[in-house]
Amino acid sequence: MKIYLPTKERPDAELFWIAKVMYEDTVAFYAVKKSLKKIQEQINYMSLKYFPNLLELPNVTIQMKKWYMSELRLNRLVVCNISEDLESELEFKTDLPARKIIPIEYELLPIMDFEYKDVGLWSFLEKRDILVLDEIKNIVKKKMVGAMVEIDSKLYWHVDVGSKKFLVNAITGEVLNNNLNELLNSIQISIESDIR
Repeated sequence: MKIYLPTKERPDAELFWIAKVMYEDTVAFYAVKKSLKKIQEQINYMSLKYFPNLLELPNVTIQMKKWYMSELRLNRLVVCNISEDLESELEFKTDLPARKIIPIEYELLPIMDFEYKDVGLWSFLEKRDILVLDEIKNIVKKKMVGAMVEIDSKLYWHVDVGSKKFLVNAITGEVLNNNLNELLNSIQISIESDIR
């Protein structure tokens, strides 16, 4: 697992692209890479892994910034162990265990700053508010497949648990239990059955 430490220009620092992927004004995730080609690949990978179908929606924007940073590799097991120690001090939108959600948080925002608090960068970095696929699975508590959809300019997870299909608000996690079959049938979307 890689994290990036912002810094001033110096010999051990390299210039990285930072991409902020958003739905309207709401942050989904960040990607960090040295080249534009690699950052596009990372954006596609993160979207497929955590937010299937997000990049297909009309109100998605990607903002870019370049910054000097140092790259640091962390052992995923160490991150998980630290996460368990911090679990009682942290608040999340769902009850997904800290050992699962904290590594995801680091992957979705892999930038940490211990000393160089630059206003230009920190005004660009915002808290993630869109629930990831793992959090939706934790809410639903059943084997499911899901994809992001936009209905009436609102973002939802379209969840398929076999014979049942329903929507989950992508920001609050609220499950919509109304009879939504007509609405869901009107959505032109394909959900691949092999999504975890």
